[in-house]
Amino acid sequence: MHYNTAKDAIETASEFVSEAFARLKLPKKYCLVLLHRTELLESRNDLEAILKVIANHASPKTPVVFTEHTTTKAKIQAYGLEHYLEKPGMILIPKQPYFDFMAIVGGAEYIVTDGGGLQEDAYFLGIPAIVHRQTTERPEGLGGSASISLMDVTKVADFLENHPDKRNFAKKTDATSPSKIIADYFAERHYFDPAA
Repeated sequence: MHYNTAKDAIETASEFVSEAFARLKLPKKYCLVLLHRTELLESRNDLEAILKVIANHASPKTPVVFTEHTTTKAKIQAYGLEHYLEKPGMILIPKQPYFDFMAIVGGAEYIVTDGGGLQEDAYFLGIPAIVHRQTTERPEGLGGSASISLMDVTKVADFLENHPDKRNFAKKTDATSPSKIIADYFAERHYFDPAA
């Protein structure tokens, strides 16, 4: 088990989902996409290549929930690539508050991202993911539920068509709370009073 406080955050997120989440009316099964890293967004060619692959995959039978991160949306508009997001089966949602976004992540069948945080979330929730980057500093999921594209869109296309079933991966749950380990460490050293 990787001791990561993301596990604790994910496990408590469902308690704080807002009423706005239900209004999104997401399909029962979907692919979640979140792309926002500068290394991708600063290259029009790389961004267009990944958008094309995602658009080719999206359909009413295989819906894609595309998170319009503020900087991503601005770059897509600046490059004139909006047409890739106008395909049937492509569902655009604005960037969400953390707890609502965790509900969206938890409902995904598979994920395409360039973010290490979402890579971790997918690992703890047992959801197959591909990380569209050259490298990732996060070990969570690699060699199991997560793979890395090395910025090769053909690997993303193959993942979209042949992704593992999320039923093959269990949620990472155990009684260990990484946050409690940290809090206990500081309490034992009198950095704070746990009774306060």
